[in-house]
Amino acid sequence: EKVKAVIAENAPIGATVTVVTPTIFDINIELTVTKGKADIEADT
Repeated sequence: EKVKAVIAENAPIGATVTVVTPTIFDINIELTVTKGKADIEADT
């Protein structure tokens, strides 16, 4: 309801806005531990 209220306040007059819930999915990650170091960022 909060999202709906904020959109209603900010949407132009006559605009049609649809709000849907995100799809949740599993991510499986397998790692092999080795000597060393690494930095990585996930894409969002």
